Amino acid sequence: MKAIIINSQVKFLEEFDFFQFEGNTFFNLKNINEETLYKWGFRNVVKQTLAEGKKYKEPLAPEVFNTEKDEFIYQIIDIPVLTPEELVQQKLQIETKKYIQRQQDGVEAYALISAEFRLAKLSGQINSATHTTIEENLRPVRDEVLAGQWITALEKLSAIGILSIGEAVYSKLHTQIETYIAENYE
Repeated sequence: MKAIIINSQVKFLEEFDFFQFEGNTFFNLKNINEETLYKWGFRNVVKQTLAEGKKYKEPLAPEVFNTEKDEFIYQIIDIPVLTPEELVQQKLQIETKKYIQRQQDGVEAYALISAEFRLAKLSGQINSATHTTIEENLRPVRDEVLAGQWITALEKLSAIGILSIGEAVYSKLHTQIETYIAENYE
């Protein structure tokens, strides 16, 4: 890993799409040899082995440049020990953020489905009565998705079944909800 100090900030080589040196622009920096990178001012970044209860201080700051060794060295700091109350509060905050994200994802997902139904109705693929029936039958699923309750939404969809909304709609929603659960629940 290599880094350089630019404008009083440490920038990692991986952050650059290109680099300018002496009026020339260079691309694909991963193919630049060590000697050239050194000439440009890039230096190695060293991470010592961490002991239990320790972590690296982030972000890497310019003051951790070791002039004697001519390299950046990550500072190691203690991981703060949380009280049981702080741990509970931290877990609560994490879970709350997950629910908020699931609700936001639900709003977006159901808006897309609603838009598809409306366009199908407007284009004549389904009639107004079918559109209304599908929307009414999916109301319990919609309510759960909008509440961020994707697992319950899948249960409600399974209870509704294929016959009341059609195989194509059922299969699409079932796959979408199952995929979301697999990707977003632990």
